[in-house]
Amino acid sequence: MNTIIKTIVSFLLTFAVASAAHASAVGNARFKLDSIGRITGLGSVNVSSDAGLYSKIAAIINILLGFVGVVAVVFILYAGFRWITAGGNEEQVTEARGNIRNAVIGLVVVFFAFVITNFVTKSLIDVLGS
Repeated sequence: MNTIIKTIVSFLLTFAVASAAHASAVGNARFKLDSIGRITGLGSVNVSSDAGLYSKIAAIINILLGFVGVVAVVFILYAGFRWITAGGNEEQVTEARGNIRNAVIGLVVVFFAFVITNFVTKSLIDVLGS
């Protein structure tokens, strides 16, 4: 019992120290992420009342595509876990590989949908105004 408590306390202290070390780097990371968000146009979603209809639709579609992209990445991780834990069962490995392939295809579709959506909405805004 005493050994288990010592192990748990040492484990928690190890991660507490590591977390404190990473906390100091958050400010710099936030600056870099803000600049990347401004470059890509994903830094803030403009769904305010003064935004035009096309801007609102594009923002909503981008949010949905981002969510679908996250789901696809989670699906890739899950399929990878199933592949690792297949234990040599060839049928499970084949199924996991197929799931990974399908999720990657889904990510490619989401990426191109994002590109097409942004191109079309920017073109509509340029031609028709906001």
